[in-house]
Order: sequence, then C-alpha cells, then structure tokens
Amino acid sequence: ILSWITGAGGATQIDELTDASTTAGDGSTNIIFGHLGASMAAGATDNLLIGTTAGDAITTGDNNICLGTDAGTLIDTGGNNIIVGGTSGDLITGGNNNIIIGVTAGDTITTGSSNTIIGDSSDVSTSNATGRIAIGANVSATINDGLFFPSTCLLYTSDAADDSLRVDLGGRRIIKK
Repeated sequence: ILSWITGAGGATQIDELTDASTTAGDGSTNIIFGHLGASMAAGATDNLLIGTTAGDAITTGDNNICLGTDAGTLIDTGGNNIIVGGTSGDLITGGNNNIIIGVTAGDTITTGSSNTIIGDSSDVSTSNATGRIAIGANVSATINDGLFFPSTCLLYTSDAADDSLRVDLGGRRIIKK
C-alpha cells in the first residue's frame, strides 16, 4: 500500500512531483516517473514509463511498459511493448508486441513486432524482425519465427535422449508420429 508523507517539497500526490505524472495533457491515463516527455499530450494511453527518457517519444503508442534509463526511448506509435533494462529497445519506433529484457537488449528493432528477447545485449539481426526469440547473453535471432540460444546451451532430456521417437522435457514425453 502506497501512502504519501508530506516532506520538505510539499507534494501529496504523484502529479505534484516535478518529474512524475499520472496523466497526459489530454487526460488519458499514463504513469510516468523520471522524465516527462512533452509528446505524450498527443493521446497515448495506459503506458507505464519509469526511468530518465524511458518512452520519451511516445505520441500515440498505447499499453507500453518501459523500465530503465532510455528504455524504449524512441517509441512513437508502437504499442503493447514490454521493455526492461537500460537502453533496451531504444530504437523501436512503431514496433508492437515485443518483450525485451536485459541491458542494451533489442537495440536493433525499429518496426519489428512480436519478438521476445531476454539477455544482456541480445538482439535480432534486422530492424523489422517478426516473431523471433533470443534467450541468453549476446544472442542474435537471425530468422523470423525462430528460437535462438547461446552456442553453449545444453538441453538435458533424461532417458528419452536415446529414444528417437520421444523427447522428455521436464518429465513430459513428446511422442513423434
């Protein structure tokens, strides 16, 4: 439960702070801590932006979560992005439905959509990539609708490893037909 304690600055609610806001100029709901981008007045709604210049360029993009300094800093019209980590997703302008977690992760995407990137400095290989998944530090997803792990990734499949018809993933067997 959050509660306000009036301090030396006298603020009793978020909107009274100089570097935080709960609404944009047109009354739409956004929560912003760290830096107030003037562009929000264009009508963006339901964004959560925490960090200096996080989501700073959003004009009409909705439902974005940007956490970290420069996280999603160039998003303009893109929506439904989750970006966590300093300078992660910092070139996205119109991309949608991306999940990016890790410092400097996803910094190639501009208009790409539906990508999942988890790991420090992991990314996709093109700015308009779609449906790529990169997991691990410094991993690059190079084809659409592909899953990429570090080259040192080990997948343990227990006793099904010797069976060409089944693969055991966490105790569940998948049977090929």
